[in-house]
Amino acid sequence: GRLADRLLGRSDGRPARLTLDGAGPIDGWTGRLAGSLGDDARLDLALTARGVAPYRLSVEGSVQPRPLLPHPWQAPLADGIRISGAVTGDATATSIEGLHIAGAGLTLSARGRLAPGGAMDGRIDATAIDLAPLGAAAGQEMAGALTIGADLTGSTQEPRIALAVDCTAIS
Repeated sequence: GRLADRLLGRSDGRPARLTLDGAGPIDGWTGRLAGSLGDDARLDLALTARGVAPYRLSVEGSVQPRPLLPHPWQAPLADGIRISGAVTGDATATSIEGLHIAGAGLTLSARGRLAPGGAMDGRIDATAIDLAPLGAAAGQEMAGALTIGADLTGSTQEPRIALAVDCTAIS
């Protein structure tokens, strides 16, 4: 609990537990990463590893951070955060395949590819279908929907981004 208190700037001494459990060879491993901080904050992720070259690492599960958040942000995240995604790699590139994060009426998705020489391309999309709960948590009255899309290209030395923002009934 003391380490968690230090990392989170807290002093309530919640007991912390983090467990990684799995079985199988590295090219067919399945496991689970589970954690808790006190009685309410939870982490539960299913993990898999397939192959060596090429390889695929995937994750699927949920995080319940609500008790660790400031009070105004607890209601929007009452149902927690869902996470899923996969990373693949071989000699030609490392790729993010379908990373999805959702919670509090927000969704974030990403995919992309990074080559050994630094060439990259990818896409990130973020959507808030109802800004009202987020506005209430931030102490600001808001309404409407927001979608942001970003296309990433170029290289790690010279990245380029094309950004598109779509607002509906924003107030």
